Amino acid sequence: MREDYGRLKTYLLAVLACAIALPIAWELNAPSSCFLLAAMISSLYGGRGPGYVTILISSILFDFFFLLPRFHFLHSRESFLRLVETRPGHADSNHVAVLCVRHSRD
Repeated sequence: MREDYGRLKTYLLAVLACAIALPIAWELNAPSSCFLLAAMISSLYGGRGPGYVTILISSILFDFFFLLPRFHFLHSRESFLRLVETRPGHADSNHVAVLCVRHSRD
């Protein structure tokens, strides 16, 4: 039971990291950097699963709030390219963070 609670906390951290990254990204107009930082933090403290959840949530938020037309999930082809080019970097950062944590535990 206690393990399940610990796992739940890591996934809540992933959601919280995205919730904090969104207003900062909006204010600074730097969504890729803010969501990348959120993915790194959730991967470092939560592991691979919460890191992927953060990537998924940040992709949805990025699509809705920052791609043209804003506040729609339908977007132009030019905007789709921007979404596609930022996601592999977030997945790579997730893997790097997990490897750093494993290396520091050994």
